[in-house]
Amino acid sequence: MAPLTQGSNPPTIAFIGFMGAGKTRAARGAADVLGVEATDVDAEVERDLGKPAAEIFASTSAISSSCAKARFREAEERLALEALGRGGLVALGGGAVESAKVRDALAGAFVAWCRISEEGAWARCEGTERPLAQDRGAFAARFHAREPVYEEL
Repeated sequence: MAPLTQGSNPPTIAFIGFMGAGKTRAARGAADVLGVEATDVDAEVERDLGKPAAEIFASTSAISSSCAKARFREAEERLALEALGRGGLVALGGGAVESAKVRDALAGAFVAWCRISEEGAWARCEGTERPLAQDRGAFAARFHAREPVYEEL
């Protein structure tokens, strides 16, 4: 088996997909087999912002909720780009692909789409603290809006 590292940066293997698809689990499994580390961008964002995503998105007002989401997405984009630039195994957050910069960075990566059905994703996410899995209708709309993006990548 050829080593994962070649030159200064290892090749990038990026795991993409909707929430609940198993991106983090797939990246960790691959990392265990290859004997390397995997980067979980969602965990990096939570560490960077100092709180779990559920707390970041929780808000009583629409204005502060909108600002929190923008702050989360800005951190997600920045940290995803850093991770993709370093190379190696990277589990992206489900919404990271909404960033044009992240999509451009994925052009140089091997992209593994962790596919899941809408029903399967809902079954895994329903009743959890995932902030974007609190409303079934919005969840379904988000799933169907992102699916063509995942497929394209």
